[in-house]
This record gives sequence, structure tokens and C-alpha cells, in this order.
Amino acid sequence: MLDRLPLLPRSGALDIRHAASRGLAWYRAACARGVPSGRHPWLGTLGAAVAAVLLLAFAGFLALILSHRIYLGNDSAQSYGHVWFLARSLFSGEGIPLTVPYLDGGRAPTFPYAAIPWLPTALLWPLLGDWAVTASMVLGAGLLILGLTRWLPRTASPLVMAAVLVNWQLWNSILQFQLPTVWAFAFVCFSAAYFDRDRPRLGAACAAVALIAHPLMGALGLVLVAIARTEQARRLPLRRVPWLIGAILVASPAIWMFAATPAAGTAAAWNWKMSAHILVQRSSLLWWPWLCQRLFPITARAHTPLLLIGATLMVFMVRDSNPQNLRWQSLPRFPDYVLARTAEPDARYRVLTMSNQEDGMVQLMQSGAILTQSFFDESIRRHSFPSAEAYHCFLASKGANHVLVNSEWVKRGKTNELLLLDTLVAQGDAVLAFQGSAGTRDYAIQPVSHTCPGLPPVRSVALAPREQD
Repeated sequence: MLDRLPLLPRSGALDIRHAASRGLAWYRAACARGVPSGRHPWLGTLGAAVAAVLLLAFAGFLALILSHRIYLGNDSAQSYGHVWFLARSLFSGEGIPLTVPYLDGGRAPTFPYAAIPWLPTALLWPLLGDWAVTASMVLGAGLLILGLTRWLPRTASPLVMAAVLVNWQLWNSILQFQLPTVWAFAFVCFSAAYFDRDRPRLGAACAAVALIAHPLMGALGLVLVAIARTEQARRLPLRRVPWLIGAILVASPAIWMFAATPAAGTAAAWNWKMSAHILVQRSSLLWWPWLCQRLFPITARAHTPLLLIGATLMVFMVRDSNPQNLRWQSLPRFPDYVLARTAEPDARYRVLTMSNQEDGMVQLMQSGAILTQSFFDESIRRHSFPSAEAYHCFLASKGANHVLVNSEWVKRGKTNELLLLDTLVAQGDAVLAFQGSAGTRDYAIQPVSHTCPGLPPVRSVALAPREQD
């Protein structure tokens, strides 16, 4: 058998070996650039090998993300839902509505953030379907890496880029599908690069894109790169201020819509320590690469132990964090309910599903259901309530006349909502209207017959602290 297989021509084999040796020589030269020669050359070889492993691991990580038509992360369903709605509106001739009729009772803004990349991705949806959203996440990560090499040229070195990649927050932001943040930081990097090269028009354009992608993270990133420029030049970059004001004006509609979201109001009420902790974590996608370049002499001299320690810590972070996202698949969350009936036109659904199974909310939207929540945790409010009356008032304040419960929530939900729903049924204030073969429950809620203090006619009441699922 073997003697019948076609053999690669000798010249072809030599060409492949020659190309491989040239590539290896280039990689060694790129790793050695700027690195002082030491007494132990094997340390440099080991460092280059660890760097190669990290670079290949990151590339493989992005490839695994791309293998999912719908990727499940804490923040992914929102992008899939909004992009689907945008594509549906655009290609049905409805244009771009300012609100999504399927979310928050029709009050949810179409662009709470991420007009870029959601709108360009929606244009590709008829061709690529949901996978277009997955691809936009990987594209954003690629743009971030490219932007870093433009803003911080030393990060183009394999050793420095490997040092950048030992930041767990970079991997975690992709795992959790923080699409708007990644795109915002990518264009912050491009903006800084253009401003530093005295190309203010392009710098302002990229700054506007960063603010449109995520007003808060974009603004934070622009402040950080301005501080970095001040530290480098020893003077304030005042020449870019008028251009940044112009970028803010261009992005002002996106900023206004972001400020109207429930998440913005909740974040403003957070304890300053919690806010600072989250901002430091997310902004490490910018300040950690800057630190790697700024301390390049140290990074270059001690790159091997730094990469070994960083790679080891990464293994522990992956093991102890949430890596199973890469293995999860999107599944029908309410198959029995969707198959049994179409959504009632007058029904307004509160949906109870686990936080990493919010693709079920997208599936309900696509079946025509109108939800009384958006994808923000602050809108969903997965927490316990002090009494059945308080819960009934809460549902009335949200405009919910149905509560749709996913089977996984029945098994693993950690709040008292199921108990309170059964209490409302016992009191005659609700009816278990549907219980399907897949475990879905649909409770039809009657109008409140009691007073809900403080609102005409109903206001939400003081609630117990939210419990994470």
C-alpha cells in the first residue's frame, strides 16, 4: 500500500523544509530583538518556546469560539437577540426602530450600546445567520490585538505579546462575550495610534467608534491612553482635546441611549469599591499591555520566568473559572411551549431562565413573544421577594401578565419565585396555564386586587438582595 502512495516531489519537500526553516529563523530573530544575551542561551530558547505555546493557545481559543454557531456566555444572548432583530427590521423594510418591541414591554432601546458592531453584523446576518455574531466577537479580539501593536509597537514582538496574553481578563472578556467592551478598546488603541502619529482626523473617527461601541468603556479607554501619552511626552496632549470633543458629539446619540439603560442607573448606585474593582479588571486590556511595553527592559531581561509564571497562573485561572462555556451548545429552552402554541398577542412574559441560558429569551423573541425584561441582569432581577403581595406588585409594575419558567430554573433556581407563584395560584391570583412535556411552566397572572403602596396604581416594592444563579 505505501509504495502506491504518491510521493511529494523532492523539490517540493525541500521547498517546504526551506520555508519552515526560514519561518523558524524569523521567529527566533523576532524573539531575540531587544533581548540582552545572557549566560544561559537555553533560557532564551525556553522563553521563545513558552511564548509560542501561548500564542498558539490563544489562536486555538479563538478558533474554538468560531466553532460555535451560537456561543453561550454571560453577555452573549443580548448580542444575538439585538442583531437578529436589527436584521429582521432592516431586511423587512421597517428600517431601524429606536426600541425593540419584544423586550422590556417594547421600551428597550435598540442600541443600549454596540451600534458598532451590531449594525454591520446585522447586514451579514442573512448570509451567515447567528454565526455572524460569533465571528464579530473573534474579529473584535483580532482588532484589539492589531490595535495594540499599532499603539504600542513593542507588543508586536512575540515575547511581549505573549506577556500581554498572560492577562486572564483578556481571555475572560472573550469567554463572557463582552463584545462591546472588546470593540471599544480595539478602537481606543487605533485612536491612540493615530493621535500619536499626528493624524487627528483618523484618531477622532476611531474615538467616536469606541464611544459608540461602549460609551463607558470607550471613555475610560480614551482617558487611559491620554494618561499614557502624558507620561511618555511629559506634557498634556491638549491638541487632541478639540478632536475628542467632536468625537463625543458624533457619539452623543449612543451615549444618550446608554445612559437610559437599567445597567447605567444601577452602576451609578454601586459602592465605589465595586465600581473601581470592575473598571480596573476590564481596563487591564489596555493598561497591562502598556505596562509590558513601558517596562520592556525588565520584560526582556526576565521574560522566561515571567512567561512561565504567567502561563502557570493562567492554567489555574482556567481551571477555577468558567471554561465550560467552550463546550456548551445552544439548545431549545422552551421547546414544548413554542411548539404547542404561538405567543398570545396580549401576553407580556416575565421569563425565568438561568443566566447562561438566555438564548431561550432570543428563541421566545423569534417566536413573537413580548418580554417584560431586557437582557441586563438589572432588568431581569433574579432575586427573592419578601411576600406574595410584593411579588404580585412587582409583576404588575413590569406589566407582566405571564411568567414563563424554564425547566432548568425549576430544578436549579435559587430564588423564591416558584414558591410565590404557587402561592398566587392558591390565592386565586394566578393560574398554571401550561405545563409541558419538557418541563416548561406558564403562569397566567391576574390583575392585582390589593393596593401596591406608593404608586398609581402599582409600584415596585423594596426587594430582597439579588441572588446569582
